[in-house]
Amino acid sequence: MPLSRLSELEAVNEILSVLGEAPVSTLGDPDNATSTAVSAARRAIKVASRALQTQAWSFNTEYDYDLTPDGDGYLTVPSNCIRVDVDPLESDSSLDLVLRGTRLYNRADHTYVFTDPVTCTLVLLLEFDELPEAARHYIMVRAARQLQDKMAGSDALHVYTENDELEAKLNFLSAEADDADHNILMDPDTFRIFDR
Repeated sequence: MPLSRLSELEAVNEILSVLGEAPVSTLGDPDNATSTAVSAARRAIKVASRALQTQAWSFNTEYDYDLTPDGDGYLTVPSNCIRVDVDPLESDSSLDLVLRGTRLYNRADHTYVFTDPVTCTLVLLLEFDELPEAARHYIMVRAARQLQDKMAGSDALHVYTENDELEAKLNFLSAEADDADHNILMDPDTFRIFDR
């Protein structure tokens, strides 16, 4: 069997093994005897993924994203958008914008209605299969440790998975640093300043 990227099914099966449960061949079989454990594993993956993705990483951040008012004047963001940062150099500096639901709200004018487009940076929640491999692995290990702590509570197993989580986090942060190419001279914000 060739190696491939970590799938959600593989992540669930790894979590099940940490809990001492048998692996499953599919995630969608409600008659499966371990469906409760499978559901718990999938929830743990979603919780760990959401917690990780609330931060802006290179893989879930969209820079210079233009939002144009719709017919009602609303600036609506994608449904998986969890954070918006309006670029003060690209947009009207009198705007005080926050995300409410899936629309931007201008606190300065107390309105959801806009007449001009706004350029912003979006942080998005991505599905498991859209994440980089290092993020998937870290999420899987973190979810396994957290679920094991809740369900089994074994101190010996906790030490093992806590060490795995630390190693997975370090690998993720290293991969993120490589992918993001952090450099003050290559930063999008620096480019905007120099472009002025």
